[in-house]
Amino acid sequence: MKRKIMLTLVVMVIISSAVAFAILNFSYSNGVRTGRLVKLSKVGMIIKTYEGTLDLGSGDNLTWDFSVHDDSIGDKLITQTGKLISLQYKERLYRFFYRTKYDVVSYEMINDTKPAEDNLCQLARVIKLDPDLVDKVRDLVLKNRPELLEKIRSCF
Repeated sequence: MKRKIMLTLVVMVIISSAVAFAILNFSYSNGVRTGRLVKLSKVGMIIKTYEGTLDLGSGDNLTWDFSVHDDSIGDKLITQTGKLISLQYKERLYRFFYRTKYDVVSYEMINDTKPAEDNLCQLARVIKLDPDLVDKVRDLVLKNRPELLEKIRSCF
C-alpha cells in the first residue's frame, strides 16, 4: 500500500514539474519591435533580470516594456540606451521572476540617419541632375568646406 502511495506521489510531482516547466518556458508568440531604447536597468533581489522600456514613437501604446533574462545580452544592450534598435522577443505564457511576459532574445542596431544628413543627400541628388551645377557646387564646397564633400559622396 505504501508503495502505491509513494509511486502516485512521485508521478504527480513529475507531472506537476513538467507542467510548471512548460508554463514558464513555453512561448506562444515571437516577434520584433523597433524603437528607441529609453531605459534599461538590472533589478531583482535573488534572481536579477534586466527590465527596459522601448519608445515606439507612434500608435496607441507609445512605450513597450520588456525583460532580458540573458546577462550577456543585457550587458551589451545597456550601452545602447538612447539609440534606435530592433528587439527580437518571445512572449511567455506566464511571468515569474520578472516584470513582463516579453523576453528579449536578441537585438540589432538600426542605422539612425540624422535628418540633416538626409536633407543633404536629397539636395545632392537634385543638384546631380544638372552637370553644370555639379561643377559649380563642387568648386564652392572644396573652397569653403572640403570635409563636406565626403558626406555628399556617401549619399551615392
